[in-house]
Amino acid sequence: MTKQKPLTIIKRSGEREQNFSPRKFHASILKEALALKIPPGQAEEIAKLTTDHVEKWTKSRPTVTTADIRRVATRHLKRLHLDLAYLYENNGHMI
Repeated sequence: MTKQKPLTIIKRSGEREQNFSPRKFHASILKEALALKIPPGQAEEIAKLTTDHVEKWTKSRPTVTTADIRRVATRHLKRLHLDLAYLYENNGHMI
């Protein structure tokens, strides 16, 4: 069995960070879902499904940007909860 190389994340600032953190990603989705008053059980399920989807997507890539992750997550969230997808896609932007 070959060991998978760690995924490099390139942040918006250009800074490189090793390894995608599913726990951090899950927490960010969950936090935004709860801010929208999505029931906790549903929010947890959305965060889990989205984290699993993004984690699977990153498996075949040696390097991704935070913009890539945001785009893939938003596309997936649009299937689960449109308001949450909009909020996540526009996080940090004036809307």
